[in-house]
Amino acid sequence: GKNIKRIRKEHHLTQVQLADKIGITSKHLSEIERGITGISIDTQIELSSILNCSLDYLIKGEDYKSIDYIIPDSIVSILKSDNEQKTNLLVRYLELFNEIQNS
Repeated sequence: GKNIKRIRKEHHLTQVQLADKIGITSKHLSEIERGITGISIDTQIELSSILNCSLDYLIKGEDYKSIDYIIPDSIVSILKSDNEQKTNLLVRYLELFNEIQNS
């Protein structure tokens, strides 16, 4: 949550502005930033797209040039699974990765 707050502020967005962009309430975003509540993978993906950063950077605060940015453990586990939902997530993640690389 602290990373989300820091990156949000770097983009000069208020909680209300960011919450509106991702379709949640500002109260929910505040709870996420304070670590009171969790965040869905769909919301994480949306946040990373809006804030123009990798999921690893958003969640862990790691430098986007780290090896985890290129092939994070979460992607490796998705690649090893047969679950269609996880496969769809992988496709979305790779599309976002491509967009970030090209921006």
